[in-house]
Amino acid sequence: EQYQSFKNYTLQEAKQTVLMDSPQNRAGEYQLGIYLNDLLIGDLYISIDHYKNCFLGYTLDSKYWHQGYGVEAVSSLIYYLYNAYKINRFFAYIDPNNHASIKLISKIGFTYLKNNIYGLNLYI
Repeated sequence: EQYQSFKNYTLQEAKQTVLMDSPQNRAGEYQLGIYLNDLLIGDLYISIDHYKNCFLGYTLDSKYWHQGYGVEAVSSLIYYLYNAYKINRFFAYIDPNNHASIKLISKIGFTYLKNNIYGLNLYI
């Protein structure tokens, strides 16, 4: 909750507020919910540019930290975007004081680039 507060939404409520669109062959910004038993516990944000670089962000309700949900959600999103849309370059800006997020992104394979930006390059 230090980085974002949460209200518990049902899946139905979240569908009304979360953009669910396909990034196929077009640049844009997208937001997806992270659900556990039909309860919104976090979200994933992606911004894809015309070169198929993907900038991502994520938040997770603090009640669900340190249980593997963040790693699972972010790595599943990367796997999906890579396999479905051949997106292979991912970037994330992380506040240098957010040590848990740095640990999470590092587990997935991101490395520090510069200016608090981490990157992951998957080769096609």
